[in-house]
Amino acid sequence: MKKEFTFCVSHDVSGEMSRLVAEMKEVLVALDTGEIPNPINYSAQDLMDYCKSLIKGQRGSLGGKSAHGSWCVAPNNEMPSDARVDFIHIPTYIAVATLSRVLHDFPWIAIQIPGFDSSLKMGLKFCTYRKLQGSGYESIRGIFDAIEILAMGKVPALLEVAPQFSPRLREIFVEVKHLILESLSSEDTQERRESWSGDYSQGYPAALEALSGVPGNVT
Repeated sequence: MKKEFTFCVSHDVSGEMSRLVAEMKEVLVALDTGEIPNPINYSAQDLMDYCKSLIKGQRGSLGGKSAHGSWCVAPNNEMPSDARVDFIHIPTYIAVATLSRVLHDFPWIAIQIPGFDSSLKMGLKFCTYRKLQGSGYESIRGIFDAIEILAMGKVPALLEVAPQFSPRLREIFVEVKHLILESLSSEDTQERRESWSGDYSQGYPAALEALSGVPGNVT
């Protein structure tokens, strides 16, 4: 299981960037299920070292006017929009969720790592730039995927008790929940959920459950 954050130094054609994202998610899922830390193959020290590597590896500008604060696994942002979602935004959601879950479940680890809170806040800010949306016709699916990842890290819960970490992302959660409730109650819900671009019938209730602690009205 991944114990150090790394990124590719060149745009690969062999699936290396996808593998890096999958390995990051494996760690997050293991945190969510309670599989790690454990005394056999992923100690608390391993988890601390991984968090340190995330903070150290948080990316600066990726070229042009790109913002700081991502965990892009590509060398830069010179790629199509859908690839930027896959290799810039999704690994950033995963890294943010990982740090948030460690802060929630193992605060004694977080408090020992210099720059932990500031790195998490910068990452949360980066999460707001697409409003969690996917690319093109995958916009809705992108929202559902992002919420699923962030919910594993208890990010919605974090922002309800500590909204100062990212007031804007909390607003986005509220807006998304409002839109989900509106969609579920509208007459064209089936058309929205089963458009030609994909079957989203499970996505709406799953996202709603993930945002259960978030207010349903924009304030």
